[in-house]
Amino acid sequence: MTGCTSGTPASEALDGEPLAWDQIEGVEVVDEAVVDGSTGGLTGKPSYPTVTRHLVPADGSTPEELAERLIDQSVEQGWDGQSPPAQFPYRATKSLFPGRGLLLVAIHAEEPPARVVLTLSAH
Repeated sequence: MTGCTSGTPASEALDGEPLAWDQIEGVEVVDEAVVDGSTGGLTGKPSYPTVTRHLVPADGSTPEELAERLIDQSVEQGWDGQSPPAQFPYRATKSLFPGRGLLLVAIHAEEPPARVVLTLSAH
């Protein structure tokens, strides 16, 4: 499982995960960050391949409705919910080659515009 952290690009570790890369209908991506995995070297803390997307509904829906849609899509794509769908942050896991994937869906309404933060990582 730790093999996924030794310099694995996020594009490789999360290859084939539409929520990480594809355009989502009715959504504007206001911020996106991609972190490639690393061992952290001799003194650094390892990082996992991660994609974080800040999403704002562009179709008139609420962030809560968008979060529900994303959760439904994640289940359709094989993610196994680890928390109730109405509980945020929502957590799900999935087997990814060569380790375990983690998906988080959170709602951030503190700063406008209210957004859904979608994070996928490979451990």
